[in-house]
Amino acid sequence: RTIEIQNYLMRELKRCGVNFRYHNAFSTFLEGVFARADRSLSKVIVKAYQLGARLEGWTEKLSEELWMAAFDECGIDPHRYLMERDTERALPWDHISCDIPKSYFLKEWKRATASRVTPDCLTQSCSSCGACDYDAVRNELFERTRSETRLNIVDPPWNRIIDARERGALTVEQLTPAAGIGVKRERPGRYDLKEYLRTEHGGGYSEESEALPIRQRVRLRYQKVDSARYFSHFELKSIFFRQLRRCSLPIAFTRGFNPKPKMLFGPPLQLGIASEAEYLDLFLTDSWSTQLLQEVLLHKINSLMPAGLMVLDMQELDLKADAIQNVTTNMRYRAVPLDSQYSRMASELMRDQGRTRLEIEVKKVRKGKESGIRLGKCIENVVVMPDSMSFDMPFSSGIATLKPTEVVSALTNLPSESFDLCKIASTLAA
Repeated sequence: RTIEIQNYLMRELKRCGVNFRYHNAFSTFLEGVFARADRSLSKVIVKAYQLGARLEGWTEKLSEELWMAAFDECGIDPHRYLMERDTERALPWDHISCDIPKSYFLKEWKRATASRVTPDCLTQSCSSCGACDYDAVRNELFERTRSETRLNIVDPPWNRIIDARERGALTVEQLTPAAGIGVKRERPGRYDLKEYLRTEHGGGYSEESEALPIRQRVRLRYQKVDSARYFSHFELKSIFFRQLRRCSLPIAFTRGFNPKPKMLFGPPLQLGIASEAEYLDLFLTDSWSTQLLQEVLLHKINSLMPAGLMVLDMQELDLKADAIQNVTTNMRYRAVPLDSQYSRMASELMRDQGRTRLEIEVKKVRKGKESGIRLGKCIENVVVMPDSMSFDMPFSSGIATLKPTEVVSALTNLPSESFDLCKIASTLAA
């Protein structure tokens, strides 16, 4: 039914020139179920994983048949979680306290269903939610200028609008953007999670805003081992930014409507692979001494990092130095076997150090398309030992290559899960 409504709205609004975008219907269904579910759904998640569910945040990987089969095998009807509930019965999240009583939320829900507005307790009457004790905890307006200073925003464009509004000189026409100015036209149709994970915001007022000038650039070398190998590239950005903020480092921000911390990472590492040679460039709005940077980036930040993440080294760079992606020329990996299967074939590989395997063509699938690439085109300097093997993977942006897991499988004819893979070195051009 939802899909029918979405298609109808898309078709009819297109005639009016309205750009209509919508979310995947089954993805929304799952989000609603898990948002209102209790702990009994944990076995559904495990069952879906056992049936092959992976990367469900990407709509092209999301399988309705698989998830409904998981619900059926667990004997759970997901639709009952979306039905109206008796307000007198316990809710799955009642044991979680946010210091505001359940009775207040029920009162707000009844006001909402009656289309009644709750007054702003900062400027009008108190709504008695229970969050404030009017002593240590009280409502406080956060100053806009403090946010601008924290984000390094200089002369923001909204100052002119606020000034004009205070003078009473702002009209409705001035609040309405001219057609096509500062507006990014998006394609119609369904959108998915990938669009929320973009690191840069491409539209909206970037030419209007200014940021504090960049005074210093620092390159970090860090390791990502043990459980930290399962942090994704996007999670790493969030982790580093939070710890750098806690260290009061003056991080520069990108310009635009949606400022982001200005940090440049090296080539993304395949999930599940450890590394002793990852790189990150930081851009600062203030110049710090080398001694102070070392104290913060080599000692203080490591005390705040999750287990497995550690900054190993740092160096100051010229502001106009090439990005890590552009100067990375080679990456060396080590594969340590986790079972006895490797030892049975190690002697065969050691005879010629895997050279006979370099001529085979490895099949790879990218975005649903299958292609082949010669193994020797992707690796160099293979060293096979009784208890491990290592190899180089030359890196050049835009050139087709294999994943490290595919290389190990092609060299040994064993599944990549049989090895502990680690990047042990990265070569950066001077």
